[in-house]
Amino acid sequence: MKTAKNKLLHLDFIFPVILLIFVSVLLVESLSYPAKTRQFPQLIGGITLVLLVWEVVSRIIKTSAKTKEAEETPEEISTRRKKFATLSIAMGGYLGLIFVIGHFAASVVFLLVTPFITGMTLKKDYLKVLIMVVIMTLVVYLLFVRFLQVRFIPGFLF
Repeated sequence: MKTAKNKLLHLDFIFPVILLIFVSVLLVESLSYPAKTRQFPQLIGGITLVLLVWEVVSRIIKTSAKTKEAEETPEEISTRRKKFATLSIAMGGYLGLIFVIGHFAASVVFLLVTPFITGMTLKKDYLKVLIMVVIMTLVVYLLFVRFLQVRFIPGFLF
């Protein structure tokens, strides 16, 4: 008997599989670029491909473990759907903020807001989130802006 739980478990695979397809197309398409130009897309695409395969395999393992557990209650399904909808709205807001306040400022806002949306409640975790946001922003800035000289989208305000 197919349950709502099984349907939701299958939905967990859609996003990584779609990304896997897009990254694979990127890697195949980058083969037609000149040798020097294709290095960056192949590096990022290769890393992303490995991480996506890892994600799909880990979701398969989690799914097989979840099928052995008890079925989710309607309240749990409703809560998960609400979190998904809220996070989707937050991602849309993030994309809009990029054009208003710029990539780095929008990323900091999104990274600070996301844990609250997903239900983080411990005060000690807030400090960890703040530290990770600062580290991630610095790493992205140093790697892409300084080292690779990639221009990010400037916002109207910054």
